[in-house]
Amino acid sequence: MRGSPLVRAILVVIALLALLVPERYQQMVTRAAEFGNDRIVLGSHYAMDVLGGRTLAEYDLAQLLANKTGYVGVERDNIKIDDFPKALAAARDELTAALQRECGSNIADCGAQDQSRFADPAKNKAFYEATQTYGLPVVFANNAEGAEDVAKLAPEAGYLLTAAFPSLTLAQADAGQLARDVLQVKGYRVLIAESAEAGLPLALEKNPDLVLMDIHLPGMNGIQALAKLRFQQFPTLPIIVGGSLIVAGGAVVTFWKA
Repeated sequence: MRGSPLVRAILVVIALLALLVPERYQQMVTRAAEFGNDRIVLGSHYAMDVLGGRTLAEYDLAQLLANKTGYVGVERDNIKIDDFPKALAAARDELTAALQRECGSNIADCGAQDQSRFADPAKNKAFYEATQTYGLPVVFANNAEGAEDVAKLAPEAGYLLTAAFPSLTLAQADAGQLARDVLQVKGYRVLIAESAEAGLPLALEKNPDLVLMDIHLPGMNGIQALAKLRFQQFPTLPIIVGGSLIVAGGAVVTFWKA
């Protein structure tokens, strides 16, 4: 899977914007999906070009967050970054301050006034999901259903998680360690529900600092539950939707500081 260099470059930029303004993450990744789809509609690329470009964009971002040699410490256009996560955090603070200054309120409140084509979370979700595979068939069905050892195959991938949650170590992120065990050590109290239907009322009652969900929940799945939490009650609450490597037993896990 080679991927398009143009798609790869643009998607890296959009992914960085999503990390810089996490309150607008859904809109950013939907715009990225739209960009890739537009390239297909124009006849500039095949679907596999876009899928490959997206995969390589995520790889590049993980290398940057890992401060990999060749990605950082190299001067480009008279700019040299030696510590990318540190630079990203500083840029996020500056951008947040600038956006809130121009808006006159916090980013979540300003985003709630969005009337653009990305204002409907259900439409965003449907479009984004459709562009993840473009309906292409699974080639290696056995591999698709299995779990991989991320720490061995792609150790840098953990940085995509630690960038959002600095309290996690790289080893914990790579190993997919159950966040309950990790965050309890960090002083969080934990509640667990076996379904989204049970977990959503729990979140409303307890007002957690973090929610972690399996994407394959019984009944309402993790993506549907995310939409309800994010756009109805908790627009800025940190929420992770993952697979069985992260959440054991298909649970909705809520955390709040003790």
